Amino acid sequence: MNQICCCQSLSKDSFAELKIIKIRLCGRMKNVFLFSMVQQLAALETIEISECYSLEKIVDMETNNEKETLPKFSKLRSLTLQSLSMFTGFDPVASDGDTRSLFHHKIEVPKLERMELSVLQINHIWSDQTWNNKNQSISPFQNLIHLDVNDCWNLECLWSFSIARHLENLQSLSVSECKMRYIFPQVQGGETKMNNKNAIFPNLKTVKLSNIKSLCKI
Repeated sequence: MNQICCCQSLSKDSFAELKIIKIRLCGRMKNVFLFSMVQQLAALETIEISECYSLEKIVDMETNNEKETLPKFSKLRSLTLQSLSMFTGFDPVASDGDTRSLFHHKIEVPKLERMELSVLQINHIWSDQTWNNKNQSISPFQNLIHLDVNDCWNLECLWSFSIARHLENLQSLSVSECKMRYIFPQVQGGETKMNNKNAIFPNLKTVKLSNIKSLCKI
């Protein structure tokens, strides 16, 4: 199976009640949804994908129109991605050279609460462009509560300071088997201290770190 649905013209009610999708060991699949299909997934709450070794992206475009933007996954609350060796990102935005980011500026998941990433060849979770989209009325991941990252050896860091300050509802963080040098962002721009406006993770309650051999400081 190369993709779930190859039809580009779906009726209005197609997949309208789909809440959970779990995919495992689909070795030929290169993408999960076409752009036109995403618009039907208004009720989707959970995506779990594992051991699909040809999968490159979650959403793929039917055209090369760069002006097209992805609609919101308005009810998506849980995202689990595991053992996807060819994975380049959630949406079909071209990477910068060999750099792979999970999220780019064309995707919105405003209600995402839980994210688990394991054995992915990504360099970043968030592209800086994700947070610089002027068309977004709210921080794109403001409802994220739990983040679990495991065995992502190419991951350079979890986030920059500019990204971290938007994750105000994050409560639980778990990181293991990675080679990043630090977990929490370093103050940028020569700042020597943070004020109240720059406070990060005000609701963080639990941090679990395991086997991060290159870690220099938290």
